[in-house]
Amino acid sequence: PRLLRARAELQSLNARMMAEACRARGARFFWALQPGLPYRGEAMTAEERLSYLSRPEVYWRSLEHYYQDLREIVKRDADFWTSRFLDLSRLPPKRKEPFFGDTVHLTDAGANRTARSLAALILNDLARRPAKPLQRRAVAL
Repeated sequence: PRLLRARAELQSLNARMMAEACRARGARFFWALQPGLPYRGEAMTAEERLSYLSRPEVYWRSLEHYYQDLREIVKRDADFWTSRFLDLSRLPPKRKEPFFGDTVHLTDAGANRTARSLAALILNDLARRPAKPLQRRAVAL
């Protein structure tokens, strides 16, 4: 568990550095956790089910601890991440369509859900931090 927490802290630090670099350049950065296989239940594809069953339960428990550590770090730094963090790691248990076509690639349903969720997050962030007008700079050629 300590190793997972250290990994989560490093991941958080990397994400924050990317977010700060984006902010310095006038861009926005959003961090999203993708859905974990154990939560997809009956919505798992055959390939996902094979992947899930081929790994020991301890793997999935360690992944959940890692995700939980990430969530706790985001809560700790809520003033920074509030409108920049999207947690899709726990899907509703009764999904009718699969979120992923395999263990990595989103289906249309997954892409649509992610897009709707990100759009809401972006609108919330824009409401909290309106975009600054672009300043044009003269460039000598």
